[in-house]
Amino acid sequence: MAREVLTFYTPYSNFKKFTSALKEVYAVYIKDISYTDSVINIQLENEEWIYISYATNEYNTTYLRQKLIELFQIVDQRSCENIQMKDSLLQQILLFQGVYEITFTYESMQRKDKIVSLMEIADKLTALILWETQDLSNSFGDILLSYDGKSEITQFYPIDEAALCMHHYDLTDEQLLRMHRSIQGLRHKGIYAPSNLEVPHQEKWHICQDKREIIKRCLACMITAMYAEALLKQKWTTQRAYEYVKQFIQLYNIQTVFSVKEIEFLNNVQPSEEECDSFYQGYEHCNAFLWILGLIEHLPFPDKCVDSSLIPKILMYGSIEQIEQDTIVRPIEGLLDEMDILQRYYWSIQHASHIGLHIPAHLNKEVVRCRYHAWKWIVNKKVVSWDDVDENMMVLVPN
Repeated sequence: MAREVLTFYTPYSNFKKFTSALKEVYAVYIKDISYTDSVINIQLENEEWIYISYATNEYNTTYLRQKLIELFQIVDQRSCENIQMKDSLLQQILLFQGVYEITFTYESMQRKDKIVSLMEIADKLTALILWETQDLSNSFGDILLSYDGKSEITQFYPIDEAALCMHHYDLTDEQLLRMHRSIQGLRHKGIYAPSNLEVPHQEKWHICQDKREIIKRCLACMITAMYAEALLKQKWTTQRAYEYVKQFIQLYNIQTVFSVKEIEFLNNVQPSEEECDSFYQGYEHCNAFLWILGLIEHLPFPDKCVDSSLIPKILMYGSIEQIEQDTIVRPIEGLLDEMDILQRYYWSIQHASHIGLHIPAHLNKEVVRCRYHAWKWIVNKKVVSWDDVDENMMVLVPN
């Protein structure tokens, strides 16, 4: 009687999901089944046995953590030509909620049948399989990362438990459609973000700023960015830089528009380079506002900074009233779509930085953050001041 070990790693935390799959696949073959502490013993026909050691995030969490650390180290230490594949696998390991180490016996001619049955269970769990050869595959047997760092497929997208259990969340059709579009767009770019981020929708999220306020905020961001640029790039004195931007403040009559932090920056006779860098990102806020106002047709993928020379050219009107005549705020549906995907970009950047993975799809952290900040100032559940925009993301709560 031959003996082999496979280890399943699954996003599901529910142990009943595994036992249900097990009994469904082996229903007519099980002679006896017994449960002891974190072990399942199954006797099949022909005196064959299956022994299963398991752990989930609901039971035996220490062992689960140990097994996931071991798998993470195995994958992390292997060389792999496809960096995106490797990072996606590492991300998936962090999402696993259960591990099942399956030892099974079989007659030498019956191995294929046993493997097929076990892979069927793995498929029901959306599990990855670690073979005795130390190859890692999906439930269909496609090698994701072999012992020597090779892969049989070119793309792999991590999946979390929330995505597999969306029926547990009370989402409207609008939210489901928006989330589906966002996640499809992320997958196309090879970016993972969790499915359980709150999806903005029209019942609770509104355009909280009118067109005139958006224009004034755009101008305030542009002027502070121009001031920061004069200090950083031209190396002007603060007096000269302020005299330069003062003409635009007076032209648009927006002396009272600036936020507290912007006023402090403009009045600081010796701002730090870090402060200047921060306010220089105002061009990214402006770029987002220009798209929202319809002054630019396309908002590019956020992997590079905007050309700062373009922003003042687009906003060179004689007055706010003239800008108002040439602009129209985009419909709420499009703003919510963009907001949803922006928050998922932002989460993926923060998460990758936190765990030491490559930033996916070369996303630019500051570009994404600035756009997200701008969006949450305009589209929110309530009116908030520019300095008080909360950039944190909310998660969905199951029913």
